[in-house]
Amino acid sequence: MDWSRAAGFANVGMDLIYSVPGQTLRQWEENLRTAVDLAPQHIAAYSLIVEDRTPLAQMVEAGEIHRNPADREAVMYERTMDLLGAHGYEQYEVSNYAMPGFRCRHNCAYWSHEDYLGFGPSAHSFRKPDEFRRGRRWWNVSDLSAYTDLLSHGVLPVASEEDLGPRELVHERILLGLRSGGLDLARLSADLAYDLPHRQERMMRWMIEEGLATQVEQRLRLTRKGYMLCDEISARLARDVSL
Repeated sequence: MDWSRAAGFANVGMDLIYSVPGQTLRQWEENLRTAVDLAPQHIAAYSLIVEDRTPLAQMVEAGEIHRNPADREAVMYERTMDLLGAHGYEQYEVSNYAMPGFRCRHNCAYWSHEDYLGFGPSAHSFRKPDEFRRGRRWWNVSDLSAYTDLLSHGVLPVASEEDLGPRELVHERILLGLRSGGLDLARLSADLAYDLPHRQERMMRWMIEEGLATQVEQRLRLTRKGYMLCDEISARLARDVSL
């Protein structure tokens, strides 16, 4: 952090991972306080995900290490929101916190289905829906040598791509909107012809009554309680999408 600022960077971000196997709430709080003392403009705090076919997943399957209990992870998440909020960080996405004026612009582009280009091995790119409500996503090869070799021969280093139809785009828009600053219901209807309040009236009413979400005009936004169930809520809202 000191080197970054000495080099002239005025906007410095930090990524943290919590719920590491065996980690206690006290240890995580110490990490958070250390981060706050370093005063980055942006903090991303992610719970550890055990990805399939990784050494970590193999260790978990073999019983060599054990994941943290879900209730402990939930308490860590709540403490993260409390502590960072108390020090002036705005939570503008499930796992992202920023000082006022320092939200991550490229992340916000991802979450709102804007166009973006990815450069480098494994980088992803996205083209937003066209007039036919279809989008496109593609990604580069992961191997650095293959990436540079293809470029040296004037070939785009694209490994694969996928076309996204209205159904897939609605699924993504719901998930990404609820994870961040809220789902713009009017834009969802205008861009993808999906009227969520009409299609999911009972589900939305239940979310609001249970304190999981609020609706102000045309924006459906999760509460702190709802953030903890974001994936489940998004899956339930998208389950019956038919276009």
